[in-house]
Amino acid sequence: MKRQPNIKLSSLEFQKILHRQGYRIVGTHCHSAVKICQWTKESLRNNRVCYKELWYPPVESHRCMMMTPYLGCNLHCLHCWRLHSGDRPGLRWKEFPLEIEGFDEPAEIIDEAIKQRRLLLSGWKGNPKVERRKFDEALNPTMMTMSLTGEPTLYPMISEMIEEAEK
Repeated sequence: MKRQPNIKLSSLEFQKILHRQGYRIVGTHCHSAVKICQWTKESLRNNRVCYKELWYPPVESHRCMMMTPYLGCNLHCLHCWRLHSGDRPGLRWKEFPLEIEGFDEPAEIIDEAIKQRRLLLSGWKGNPKVERRKFDEALNPTMMTMSLTGEPTLYPMISEMIEEAEK
């Protein structure tokens, strides 16, 4: 098999893979992403909720935005289910540090993530299994989890992002 050259994490090829998996890249430097959590879908469709809603009220699963401020990771944990460089034949990239030109500001990432989340949720509006009130609430997240993929703590403005998310 012919070995393909390394690709940049911000490359169109890598973004296409993530897009097919339901991710949306956010920001101008392409180091952040958002995706609709399985529990958001379950909450909208079947009124089933994740542990956060059960154990930590007033968290609401349908209003929780799952995202990452940094797609790269340097850990390669044995149990990790996320896509890493070399997991697929011919698909390699430099995971840390990311080959990017700069970092997006926290407010820019959060605003764009909310916009992309709304686009991802837009198809749920016509679903007869989804309550209209709950759908409308889902468009305005009240909680953000940085557990999507990558290693969020490698984002250099993580503290500022947490502060921005609290606004």
